[in-house]
Amino acid sequence: MLSNALVLECEYKVRSQWMVKNIYHCDEGRIIFVGDPNNVTEVTLNHLGGRRNEDVEGLKMKDHQNLMFLPRNINHFFPNLKSIAVISNLIKNIQQSDISVFPKLIQLDLWSNKISSIDFNLFQKNSKLKAISFGANPVQHIGYDVFDHLTELDSISFTSTCLDIDGIEGNRARVLNELHKLARNCRPTIDMLERRILGGEYFEQQIAAKISSLTMEISQLRQELTQLRQETIQFDSRDKEMIKQSWKYAQNF
Repeated sequence: MLSNALVLECEYKVRSQWMVKNIYHCDEGRIIFVGDPNNVTEVTLNHLGGRRNEDVEGLKMKDHQNLMFLPRNINHFFPNLKSIAVISNLIKNIQQSDISVFPKLIQLDLWSNKISSIDFNLFQKNSKLKAISFGANPVQHIGYDVFDHLTELDSISFTSTCLDIDGIEGNRARVLNELHKLARNCRPTIDMLERRILGGEYFEQQIAAKISSLTMEISQLRQELTQLRQETIQFDSRDKEMIKQSWKYAQNF
């Protein structure tokens, strides 16, 4: 092992995790704090049957190891993760950058941590998600529309949160009905709304829309100015011709 590293120790096996069945896992993943407190710089390589890091599709972290965050840089070793499970730990916050690096992710299981809010853009880059669990977390605030683009989401668990939803598995219609209730009962905080307005993609989209609108207005003004110049040239030519004709007429007298 490296002398200055955050090491992810794995037991590799094919197993199921909640709604995702029989995929190759880094199981009972244990973080060894050797140096860097945030970024994984090494994983154990005791793979089964000649498999490699790229074959790992599931990550199940060891329960009760007091993890307070989802370690970063895991995607550099396991880029094809479809399932992430961090259960019975102490994670307080989950950000878009923690999971956006896993575009193939279809399941996120964060049962029994310390998460109190879910921000607006959390799943913005993970449109393939089918199963999400925040059960047994003290979730009280959820960003509006955070689940709207997850068109394949059919399994959720929000037990013991702001709206007590027992596990729903493989039922898209029920999920949509319950998420509608979540929006009413788990409203975002003022701080979340301010971040939504003043930062991130939403703000960039608003600026882009304004720029696009101004660009169209400028383009229209340029067209009108060009047309005005052409009309002015035509008027000037006509005036000159009239003056010329008047001069000739005056000379004849």
